[in-house]
Amino acid sequence: MMEQFARSIQQDFCFAVNEAEFQAACDKYYKRIEQIKGIPQNLAQVEKSLRFNSQSAVLYQEKGYLLYCEDSKNASEAIKNILYAIYLDPEYSLEYYRLLHILSEEGDKKRAMDLAEQVCSKFPDFACSYGWRAKIERNAGALTKAIEDADRAIAMERLAWVFIIRGRCYLDQGNNESALLDLYQTYMEDPMYDSENAKDYIKTTVKKIGIWKLLDHAKEAKNKAVELRKEWKGQN
Repeated sequence: MMEQFARSIQQDFCFAVNEAEFQAACDKYYKRIEQIKGIPQNLAQVEKSLRFNSQSAVLYQEKGYLLYCEDSKNASEAIKNILYAIYLDPEYSLEYYRLLHILSEEGDKKRAMDLAEQVCSKFPDFACSYGWRAKIERNAGALTKAIEDADRAIAMERLAWVFIIRGRCYLDQGNNESALLDLYQTYMEDPMYDSENAKDYIKTTVKKIGIWKLLDHAKEAKNKAVELRKEWKGQN
């Protein structure tokens, strides 16, 4: 199993750029451009809807998030809209997660951490709460705490983006083998997930470990599995 895993990485994430990879990259950027082009129309639709439903928390948080997606310079206005959404409906978790996203992107570590703590207290049964706190903690350099929160989130729900957070924590610690397992798991959980370039991290990590060392690890794991199988057969 581990040997197959190692060889699949060697095959699927080779360093040579071929035509298919180039086309996939083009398709990815084309889709991203189409998404960006659609933001003004979506914003206009939200504004129109707010004229008929001026107390909708869903619409205000959507407006805030779209404003930020359109241009990060809109951060202040985006935050105001999301905070108003929270005022209208303090039990709507997505508002908090989107606010965390903006604060994190803006590098506001103090406010992001304070909000992450509040979110985990307010929504303790949601995997995203711990996933977001793990992301904020990693940004602050609190890698051990980030891994603990990522562990907790993954135990609740196998979210691809949380695997990549934990994998990057392991990378930061120099634990390349554990990082590779998580980064590869990101890709396995959601092959389309690329918001943080999961495949690029996999390539980088494989390069750090060295493919032959990786295959040696796989061979060791295979030999241990064979020994355990023999022991099991001998006991039954």
